[in-house]
Amino acid sequence: MAETSPQIKWHAIFAAMLRELLTQVQVQVLDEFTVTGEIDIILIQLLEGEQWSEEQRQYLPDGLRDSPATHLLLEFKYTQSLEEASFRQAIAYDTLYRQQQPHRDLPPEAIQTFIISAKTAQAETLAKFGYQPTDQAGVYVSQELFLRNIPLLLLNELSNEQYNAFFKLFGSRQRAKLAAMETLRAWGLRQLKGKLFWLIKGLLNLWLQKGDELMEAITAETLIEDGKHIMEWLGPLLTKEDISQLPSVQELYRQGKEEGLEKGIEQGIEQGIEQGIEKGIEQGIEKGIEQGIEKGLEQGEHQTLLAVLLRTLPRLFEELKPELAAQIKQLTLPQLRQAMDLAFEVHHLSEFEAQVTAWLTVS
Repeated sequence: MAETSPQIKWHAIFAAMLRELLTQVQVQVLDEFTVTGEIDIILIQLLEGEQWSEEQRQYLPDGLRDSPATHLLLEFKYTQSLEEASFRQAIAYDTLYRQQQPHRDLPPEAIQTFIISAKTAQAETLAKFGYQPTDQAGVYVSQELFLRNIPLLLLNELSNEQYNAFFKLFGSRQRAKLAAMETLRAWGLRQLKGKLFWLIKGLLNLWLQKGDELMEAITAETLIEDGKHIMEWLGPLLTKEDISQLPSVQELYRQGKEEGLEKGIEQGIEQGIEQGIEKGIEQGIEKGIEQGIEKGLEQGEHQTLLAVLLRTLPRLFEELKPELAAQIKQLTLPQLRQAMDLAFEVHHLSEFEAQVTAWLTVS
């Protein structure tokens, strides 16, 4: 049964991300296909071969990546909590798919159904349907007869491995989304291609800036368009190379170069007068320009990292005290670089604040 939402078709958006992600590695992704009538379930199917290649496994999360099946059915729950109907639906989809004419001759192990839940399940629900954790975080299997071949993935609990990041982005908890975002940033944003790049940017803008509750309809297409206009806002996802390409940063660099040039010429002339007109001006201007440009570049990076950090901390820890914000503004560029990493490593804001205070005390 389809998840209903008058505003956002999360099932279709999740399928669109998987399609852009997996088509490039010869994996087919279908949604809203016919079993008996139209249903909201996603099929991930291997197009060639009988097992997943290492390249394909890099885009599949724990649970899916180790499955021997080449037809993976995903019952995706984003807004709904897990309940009895969720498990009945998964059993029904699995049974109906196996009974279709094209699939009847497949061995049983070639097809596997998964329940994918954005929300963390209640312990009582897991116990009621026999689900127990495996050695892979976020992956649960059931001991019940009709559910034992239908694993459950809780996206909030998946580990921070790169291959889990694309699924974990859809976890319901803000910290899970941010952890997945940081994993993708470290992996390399520029490895994402075409629509996938903009779709993920649009999703992050929706979740971290606007929130899930919107008045307008959201589709994969609108998210892609939105993603194209939020380069500057998504600093936490960007590498240093990405940051250097932002229009605002390039403008800062340009201003820094102009200021450095002007100051360099002035300093160069003064130094030239002292050391000898001809030789002094030439050497002084060269040195002044070099120092000015370097300072301008550092100033641009400092301002960008500072803005990103001040936007990221409230989303990680819900509150940023004015006193701490004032301290952060005093940090040097090397300290800001360390602070960005530290923000994702500590569990409490007090730990982050203690380190900032220590830096300022030493300096």
